Amino acid sequence: MRFTIRAGTSSSGIADPVMLRALGLPHGGVISVGKTHTRVTGGDTNGSTDLLLDDETMRNAALRPGSSVNVKRVILPVAQVVRFSEHQLEARVLARALQGAPVT
Repeated sequence: MRFTIRAGTSSSGIADPVMLRALGLPHGGVISVGKTHTRVTGGDTNGSTDLLLDDETMRNAALRPGSSVNVKRVILPVAQVVRFSEHQLEARVLARALQGAPVT
């Protein structure tokens, strides 16, 4: 299903609830958008095919506002191991921050 990317501020994408139901995500979930994955939830948008993404998600997806992109529902496997090359946080803090987040 094609959506038009619009600037948003939430760390989760926001799409029209009717469109999410059409994607098979009546209560939200994880989508593939551009080169990344993100959580999406239903909410108010200006147009039924608008997808609101924050700057970081747009950067990860290699998209910009106004881009038209194919979006699909995905079911990601549960990560068994996540490795970081460098980080300043303790492992438990990182684990808590990533809990439930799509990591690709």
